[in-house]
Amino acid sequence: MDLGVLTLLSHGESYGYEIMTWFEKGGLEDVGHASVYGSLKRLEDEGSVSTEERSSPIGPARRYYRITERGERQRLIMRETWAELQSALKVLEQGM
Repeated sequence: MDLGVLTLLSHGESYGYEIMTWFEKGGLEDVGHASVYGSLKRLEDEGSVSTEERSSPIGPARRYYRITERGERQRLIMRETWAELQSALKVLEQGM
């Protein structure tokens, strides 16, 4: 979840509902609000994303998230780890 959120934010700032929409467009319709907002909170607490609250023209204020330098470093490490895992799974799928 964190890798997905950081990847989306690496393209520009966004707010929670918009992030949920991108997960749905990516085929992850079953990802719940609690998962996305839990990830955003965790990433904010560790300094991987920063936030800014802004008024919205249609409803309550929105909290916008943006990736920090720490978050970008974390994203690159997680992406590398994901690629290594995919390689290992290909070997496992082929059998011993």
